[in-house]
Amino acid sequence: MAAVDELFGSAGAGARPKTGPAYALLALGLAVSVLGLVCTTAPGGLLVLGAWLLVEREGDRVDSGFLPETAAPEVARARRWTAAGLLVVLALFALQGLLLCSTNVYGQLLSAAVATWQQPAP
Repeated sequence: MAAVDELFGSAGAGARPKTGPAYALLALGLAVSVLGLVCTTAPGGLLVLGAWLLVEREGDRVDSGFLPETAAPEVARARRWTAAGLLVVLALFALQGLLLCSTNVYGQLLSAAVATWQQPAP
């Protein structure tokens, strides 16, 4: 019933862009990407891509006329944030590739983890 009320603007409440879930996915994806430098940044990148897809869908809703033109600035702001998030994730992918290929950071990290794991209990 809520979708019908939103469609026809029941009680003066018109359709509004749903950017909240996109911002939540963006924040979670960036956090997972940064923490993922220890292992892999790919899951965080997928979450950020999900946020981008949600924002693009909202942009399509503005373009189709389902959302009012007054929602366009909010959707444009969300697009800018998700585009910036995608650039951050790409930079993190590049940094992880650099750390993996040209330095021995991951080898040292793995060696330290294995040495800690194999120590006998006191």
